Amino acid sequence: MRRSEGGYIIVETMGTFILFVFLTVSILSLVNIAALRAKIHHAITQAAATLSVYSYVLEADIAAAPAGIDGFSSELISALLYDADSAVKPLVGRYIDDIYLKKMNVCGGMNGLDFDSSVYYGGDITIAVSYKVAYSFGALPLPFPALSVTQSVKTRSWANGKGERYKP
Repeated sequence: MRRSEGGYIIVETMGTFILFVFLTVSILSLVNIAALRAKIHHAITQAAATLSVYSYVLEADIAAAPAGIDGFSSELISALLYDADSAVKPLVGRYIDDIYLKKMNVCGGMNGLDFDSSVYYGGDITIAVSYKVAYSFGALPLPFPALSVTQSVKTRSWANGKGERYKP
C-alpha cells in the first residue's frame, strides 16, 4: 500500500457504517409500526368482544322494558347503529391510550383513530379503524405522506343467547 492510499479504508468503513446504521434504524421504525398494529388489533378485538357481551344485556333489557327501548339502552343502541365512533372509541381507550399513540406517531393520537366504518348489523359486530402513522427515519422525518392503515375485526353478538349451542 502506498502512502497516499492509507486513508481510503477509513473513508470506506465510515461510509458503510453510516449506511448500516440508517438501514438498522429504518428496520426498527418498521418494527415499531408492526407493534403498533398489533396493539391496536388487540384493543379493537377486546372492544368487539365487549360489545358482543353488551348486545346480550341490551337485548334482554329491551325485551324486558314495558314500552320497548328506553334510557341507557336506546342511547347505546343508537350509538352503535348511527355513531359507531362514539360507542367504540371509549372501549378501545381502555386498552390503548393517547400518550402511546402519539409516541408511536399516530397522526392525531386517539382522535386520529376513525371508527366510522364500524357496524352492528344482523347479529354481527364489525369494528373497523383507520388511522395514519407518520413514518420517520429514526429521528429524521421523511418527506413522504403518512402511512394509512386500516384494520377490522368481526364477531357475532350474543343476541339474547338464541344461537347454536355447543355440542360435545
